[in-house]
Amino acid sequence: MDTTVYVVDERLGAEGRYALAAGLAQDGGRVVSVGPAPARCPQADVVTDVQDVLGVLERTRWPVRWGGEATAVRCWSPTALRHAAGLARRNRCPLTLHLPSAEAAAGIDLSRWANQFAKDNLSFRVTVPASPSAWRLLTRGLPPRAVAVLPPAELPVPPDWHDPCTRDAHRQRARRALGVADAERLIVAPDEMAPAAGLKYAVWAHAILRHITPAVRLCMPTAGPYEAAVRDFAAAAGFLDEMLLPRSDVSATDALSAADAVVFVREDDLGLTMPATARTMNLPIVATATPDMRAFLATHGVFVPPKDPRQLTTALLKMLAI
Repeated sequence: MDTTVYVVDERLGAEGRYALAAGLAQDGGRVVSVGPAPARCPQADVVTDVQDVLGVLERTRWPVRWGGEATAVRCWSPTALRHAAGLARRNRCPLTLHLPSAEAAAGIDLSRWANQFAKDNLSFRVTVPASPSAWRLLTRGLPPRAVAVLPPAELPVPPDWHDPCTRDAHRQRARRALGVADAERLIVAPDEMAPAAGLKYAVWAHAILRHITPAVRLCMPTAGPYEAAVRDFAAAAGFLDEMLLPRSDVSATDALSAADAVVFVREDDLGLTMPATARTMNLPIVATATPDMRAFLATHGVFVPPKDPRQLTTALLKMLAI
């Protein structure tokens, strides 16, 4: 039986979780977590080091635990890569490292990994969701055969979203769930709360807009390791109580359904699942001009420089017609 094994670790970010879920839905397989399992990760066999990974997957134990040998191994981080490589060599099968952007490879000598796997006559591939990131990996010495552009996973959008009546019904339900009035303009910043997501600039722009009109709200529906810092910044700006922060009963796509504008204020490229979902939903988008975002959104987005809340505010004023 063909079996894909997904090796993860506690640093699996939002983009990795989306891609992992998409891979499991398409190919099935099993998940091995090196160390504590990531939050919101599918059920995983938890191990502590590479020897434990190999022990879990010993050929003599495969029939009981897995129903077959690994025929492909996938991973999403430098930590997972080291363990996944041992597993791929053990099973003589292809290894794929999925990266949300070229920046995620900082500190990894990927050309060394590619050369080593080539010597072992094994397939090693690195995927990114946009061509600018692929080009940057090539300029760092990765051979062309080892780099691929894999379209980003998209979150499921509401059924029949493109039917105007259905879309309006979804929108009204989502806005009621969030407590947003019909007359209010809702800005949604759906990125995971991570440092490079630049969410403080969304908070900053919202504060400027609030001094112009009270009828504007900001929703940041996706949690993350930077949430406490985002809350502190919002409190310092004076509008924490008005902001709509992560809730278990409101998903990111629910929030997007309710949006009048979507903002991606990244300081660097982070991945494209959320932008792809917003684009599929045909929502108005303001985005910072990082290479992947500009290439992917093209004419679908309005672009502003990173770390510039004033230009972000100006773009939102025009988009929302405030």
